Amino acid sequence: PDMYTTGDAVDTNEQAAIATLPIVPEAPTAATTKASKPETVISNDPLYLVPNFTNRFYDVIQNSAGYGFLKIIPTYEYNDEYKEGIIFEQDIEPDTEVTYGTELNVKVSKGAGMVALPSYTGMTYEKYAEKLTALNIKYETVKKDSADVKKDYVIECSAEIGDKINIEESETVIIYYSSGKAPKETLSDD
Repeated sequence: PDMYTTGDAVDTNEQAAIATLPIVPEAPTAATTKASKPETVISNDPLYLVPNFTNRFYDVIQNSAGYGFLKIIPTYEYNDEYKEGIIFEQDIEPDTEVTYGTELNVKVSKGAGMVALPSYTGMTYEKYAEKLTALNIKYETVKKDSADVKKDYVIECSAEIGDKINIEESETVIIYYSSGKAPKETLSDD
C-alpha cells in the first residue's frame, strides 16, 4: 500500500531519513527577486589606481609598460595653454580604482590654434615652406616676376610677418616668390 496517499502511519525509520535530508531553498520567483536587494558582486580581479596624466607627454605614457592595465584612447585638439603632445584632460579622475583593460579617454594638445607667421627674410620659398610646415601652417606658392628679389626667394606673403594664423581653421598663407625676371612692362594708352 502507498503509505502517503492512504493516510496510514509513516514508518519511523522513514521519518528519520527524511529529517536528515538537507533543506533546499525555493528557487527565486519574480515576486521575490524584485523585492530583494541587489547582490554585491565580489570580484577577485586586481584593482589599479588611475594616475594623473595631465601635464605629461602622451607619447611617453603610451610607450610605458607601467600603464598597460589601461586602454588609453587619445583625442587630439588645439589648445593654446598646453604644448603639442601634452595631455590636458582625462575622463577618469586620478586615484580611481579600475580593473585591467579599463578605457581611459585623454585629450592631447595639438599645440596652439593660432601661430605667428615667421619671418621669410633672405629665405627661398622652399626653406620657408619647410618652416611653415613645421608650424602646421598651410600654404600655397605663387611665382611672381621681380627684378629686386633673387630667383626662388620669397618676395612677400598674403599675411604680414607676426600676424596670427588660424591653423585650427586651416587658414592658408600664400607665399609669393621671385621668378628672377623683371616684370614685363605694359604699354599704357596715354
